[in-house]
Amino acid sequence: MRSYPPIAFSKFRQLICLLISLVLLSIWAAGTLAHVSAAAAREGEPEVIAFEQLDLDGDATPDKAIITASYFDQLFRVNIYDQGNDMQPSDDWRTGTDFVNDIWIFHNGVDEATKLIIRFSHDLGGYTAELYDDVNEDGNVSHLIRDRGQVEIRESSFPTVRFEAQQPWTLPGGMPNYLVHITAFRPLHLAAADPAIGYYPPDGRPAYEQETVDLNADGIPDYELLRYFPDVPPEWGLFRASLNVNIGNTPLPGFTGALFWPYLGTIQDFEGRQSDARPKKPGGLNQDKPPLIRVDWGNGKIMAVAGFLPAWGIGDQWKIQSSIPIEKNVLNELDWEGWAYYSFAGTSYPNLVVLKREGFKGESVRIGSELRHPQQVTITWHHNNIGTLKWDYKLGMAGLHEFPTTEVVFEDFSLRELPYEDWARKFTDQDWAYATFVAAEERKTASSEGIVEWGTLHGVIVDVSLPPDDQFLADTHQAQRGYLLGRANVSPAEYYADIRPGFRGEYGDIQGPARLYFSPIDRKLHLLKAQKGVWNLETMGEIRYANLGGDHLNHWNLLEDGKALKNLFFVSGYVIYGGEDKLQITRTETPAAIFTTLPPRDQEEWLKLGRNLEQHKPAFAPDDFAAMIAQFEGPSASTIGGSLRDLRLTEHGFRFVLDLALGFVLNRGDLLAVHDLNPGSYVVSYDGDFRIRPLTPLKLSLSLPSFSAAPEPFTAYVPAQLRYQLTNTGLEDANHVVVTASISADEQDASSTMTQTVRVLAQETTPVYFDWTPTGAGSWSVQLEAVALGVPVDRAVLDHELLVLSAEDPSFWETLSAFGLVPPLAVLLFLFASALFGGALLLVGLRSVSAASSDPQDPASSAYGPSSRNIR
Repeated sequence: MRSYPPIAFSKFRQLICLLISLVLLSIWAAGTLAHVSAAAAREGEPEVIAFEQLDLDGDATPDKAIITASYFDQLFRVNIYDQGNDMQPSDDWRTGTDFVNDIWIFHNGVDEATKLIIRFSHDLGGYTAELYDDVNEDGNVSHLIRDRGQVEIRESSFPTVRFEAQQPWTLPGGMPNYLVHITAFRPLHLAAADPAIGYYPPDGRPAYEQETVDLNADGIPDYELLRYFPDVPPEWGLFRASLNVNIGNTPLPGFTGALFWPYLGTIQDFEGRQSDARPKKPGGLNQDKPPLIRVDWGNGKIMAVAGFLPAWGIGDQWKIQSSIPIEKNVLNELDWEGWAYYSFAGTSYPNLVVLKREGFKGESVRIGSELRHPQQVTITWHHNNIGTLKWDYKLGMAGLHEFPTTEVVFEDFSLRELPYEDWARKFTDQDWAYATFVAAEERKTASSEGIVEWGTLHGVIVDVSLPPDDQFLADTHQAQRGYLLGRANVSPAEYYADIRPGFRGEYGDIQGPARLYFSPIDRKLHLLKAQKGVWNLETMGEIRYANLGGDHLNHWNLLEDGKALKNLFFVSGYVIYGGEDKLQITRTETPAAIFTTLPPRDQEEWLKLGRNLEQHKPAFAPDDFAAMIAQFEGPSASTIGGSLRDLRLTEHGFRFVLDLALGFVLNRGDLLAVHDLNPGSYVVSYDGDFRIRPLTPLKLSLSLPSFSAAPEPFTAYVPAQLRYQLTNTGLEDANHVVVTASISADEQDASSTMTQTVRVLAQETTPVYFDWTPTGAGSWSVQLEAVALGVPVDRAVLDHELLVLSAEDPSFWETLSAFGLVPPLAVLLFLFASALFGGALLLVGLRSVSAASSDPQDPASSAYGPSSRNIR
């Protein structure tokens, strides 16, 4: 056995340790590089692991290239077969391959199955790329490699998608070519037409076409046209056209994260980013736009093809979608919806968006000589959160209008449409049936469509953050359209009752142009002619707004769990506050609006409105009504231990009930001299001067109207109306009175009960009507009861009898009467006079004939001879 000197063994051991260290270091380095590579792949850039070229025919030039790469944590092997004998020798895939006259076959590195084949070709017509995916869903795109690298694709006789372009796919400078025509031959998900995906033809006919056009040849797309071809009848209303116009001629970004060919990506990238355009900075465009083609590489399926132009985010932009197709070389009349984006702050984010939704052609109605259709327009904008899609305000409008008559011309088609530059201005000049105004005070949500809550035509959304199935209020779509089309007389106001937390909404049947105003009371922007509103303060309750009369909201009511805590009124030049056991009235000369405005329509108006809002913004919390009334100086009255209720407008002023508690204190009495009053309830009325009277409780009575004191008999089975009047002789308003009519006939063993709720003000009379059809003849008993709900409670009763005549074998005149055929007295007199006159003429005629027959020689008897006889 050989022995080594100690020193030699020590050096050998050091050498072994060094080798082990180097191995460990290599392993660590390889792991680190793999981690970096995977990180790069996760960010979307393919990491090329290996590249090689092969000579298949022995001519010393490459015919095939193989790329091994990692992409989104997946391993790929791509075989490229040269079809044009022009593959360049290289050890870099960028120069050793191209996208001209080659076939690229993508294999999944896990199971080696073929997941996608792209056939690139080029001729005098330009460049073409045909994409084949797994059609029969066997996990593989079937094909055959022949001698010398010729590829036969057997999966399908036609591609799933075809790209066509006049210029190369990548332009000088590295930017992708945006001027591309795309045709899909199978159902694919498309952003604007997903509901139609099940109806696209799968048999090789075009499912949709997409083309991008550069009108001035500056390399920047001017518009993108998408046309869809679902196999359904037109009346189904599925999208058939989408137009995206780059109004600002904004340069577009390149694609990042493409798998070699600039348009090829992955569904993982799309799901991760969820947008075609996400500007990173307020001043610039998105620089990481994902590629158009979204492939599910695990299953070998092309899932979607996105548009070239971003859905939003290129400054001034215009989009139109229609269920009517856009035909080439004709003037097209479209329907459905469109967006106009306006950038006033110089960013790629819009500051204002106008959304227009038309009714369909079949829903038009004729008014005079005009054919009109339901139309919804919303104008959404912001002054805060510049550089985001978080909006501050939305004005929504609905009405009947004519379809556009102006013509907008594109390269090879035109539209009957309102030009983009007129959208923000035109719609504010039109008359509207009703309108909504929404302010996002807190919890703003980003959306490319603006604020969608409280839409005015296609259904009411209370909270867009809810699940899709819970967003729309039931039946609101039909109710809104039915009201506009005249199918319903009831305003859709009832549907605008609640709104999402942090939002404030107002509704008004405006019947004219929509305008906004800024209130001096709460220092907020409001809808002019709004009838009501609500501000959801979340944990602080809610503020309910009401219009007691006039064009401005004049009642603020703070509620918590439905219980009123505070009230504030602005009526007849007085600000009146009641809450927390306090009452204050202050006289002011302040007008109802600090300023009235339209929504901004251009940059100048946008800047001006922003300055006004900033100048007059409130310095108090939204529920601090006491601070609101403290803004005003003037003659006033205030009490502690006093409260008000039931304030309403009168013909010349207003009135309310004042409740003074035991031990109330009068702090100031310039307006109301209540210091001499005892605790109790009083009616305070103002008609130029204040008057205070002790409150008397409501007192109800029911009676027949004077003209119905002796009602005419009713007829069995003929609809009739029972008329009564309800009187309140007290000074307390009866705001909720339930009136019940119970009708019965002992002989018929029949009965019916009808109920309605009415309001009868103090010392006034209200008519009460019930529609009733008697079900038999005889004597019917009617018991009428009126019960006032709330406090105080009162009750009134009226009993009387009704006589109903039989509908069987009636007299002639009863029959005519039952069917409304008895002629008026004037008609009867006319008929009687006509009969008398006709009888007289007949008598004279008979006498003349008699005289002629007795004297045949008389010239007067001749048919042609003159007569000298006067007939008296």
